[in-house]
Amino acid sequence: MKYLSPKLLLLLTFFITSCSQAVSDKPTQVLYKSSDTSLNNSFKKLLSIAPLSLKKQLTTRQLSWLQQRGTTCGHNSLEHPTDKKILQCFTKQNNAQIKKLNNKTNILNELLNKKFIALTQENANNYKVNFQANCLCGQTIPYIDTHNNKLIISSSCSSSTNKKTTSDTITQMQFNDMGALEIEVINGFGSKYQMIFTQKKSSVYRITLFGKWGTIANIDKDIVGVIGTADRYNSQVENICNGFDG
Repeated sequence: MKYLSPKLLLLLTFFITSCSQAVSDKPTQVLYKSSDTSLNNSFKKLLSIAPLSLKKQLTTRQLSWLQQRGTTCGHNSLEHPTDKKILQCFTKQNNAQIKKLNNKTNILNELLNKKFIALTQENANNYKVNFQANCLCGQTIPYIDTHNNKLIISSSCSSSTNKKTTSDTITQMQFNDMGALEIEVINGFGSKYQMIFTQKKSSVYRITLFGKWGTIANIDKDIVGVIGTADRYNSQVENICNGFDG
């Protein structure tokens, strides 16, 4: 019986170990490639619905995140990683970013070019239709018109005698570090103001206003503090108002 030389035995051991490692790493590579594909698709979907004023910020932040991912995982090369630990780190980072991108897409789908209903908060998790704002025209409600690059603010009254509307120009739109949508606006008198939409739950947003938008002559009512999407809350308005409109 022939015995293998120490050098050949060492080489054979290394080959077997390498093959075993390659087999064990295959699921890791599959998970990474899947997350990488999903990441690209999520970002493309977000860009496809984002207005022009938002696309640049989203692209800049995504490039910054890619650099941060490389630093976090210890792989700053432009090539795809091959090390198992780095692949796992990339996959984890990708999945977290996918969640953030999808949430931004959802926010834009709910806020842009959509009608809102004024709400009031009952407790930490529940909201109901605001009777004063929706039935008595006691407050004004915004509408984000990205087709014309306008922020339209009007009372909820549908009758022409009571309805008051103003249309201001959107100068910038961006997501802040907390994931809220910030819209910078300038009105017809040259006054700048900012409106921030913070998601409280699906289809529900709190509005924070900075600046003196109230200098507009034909609007003298406060902007509602909480809104919900009309497709979710419109039926409740009809039940509560019972046909009464201002």
